[in-house]
Amino acid sequence: MVILCGYETVKDALVNHAEEFSGRGTLPIFHDVNKENGVIFANGENWKVMRRFALTTLRDFGMGKRTLEDKINEECDFLAQKLEFFKGKPFENTMIINGAIANIIVSILLGHRFDYEDPKFLRLMSIINENIRVLASPSVMFYNTFPSLMHWLPGNHHKIHSNVAEFQRFIRETFTDYRDKLDINDQRNLIDVFLVKQKENIP
Repeated sequence: MVILCGYETVKDALVNHAEEFSGRGTLPIFHDVNKENGVIFANGENWKVMRRFALTTLRDFGMGKRTLEDKINEECDFLAQKLEFFKGKPFENTMIINGAIANIIVSILLGHRFDYEDPKFLRLMSIINENIRVLASPSVMFYNTFPSLMHWLPGNHHKIHSNVAEFQRFIRETFTDYRDKLDINDQRNLIDVFLVKQKENIP
């Protein structure tokens, strides 16, 4: 591990030696669960390619532009309607606020939003919230320190594996459905663009 201190040192490393310092540390729990795939948990050249694709595609779908602002405003209207439903009475707002934020992301990825009461949507958010909570647990900290030992011992870290497996099943089903309906001339969302790119790279 290398620790850099001071603004000038950090700036020099990230600006003048960007390539050498572009790598990211790996945590055993993320490596074992995701095998360094995707954008968030990838590393090395795979991460650079996925990050470049994600940023380019997200810009095409309105990130930093008026079209994304319209999606946010639309979701704010749905959120306001949901809040009005409680008529000023106290309520638990965690899942509703998370749902509004998730729907903005989902609308870019899938091209549609979920109803706040959709069972599948609630389950997916529950999985994400639980994994975030479990990642801060002592058993996961031990797992990241002694992965080969903790792999065989009971603890919260096993819950992350089962949650990720369930989440990945949803992703596989979604990709299969979108692939069956794919129209190369009408790319409606990030998944369509990804599938077209994947076809271009397969000989």
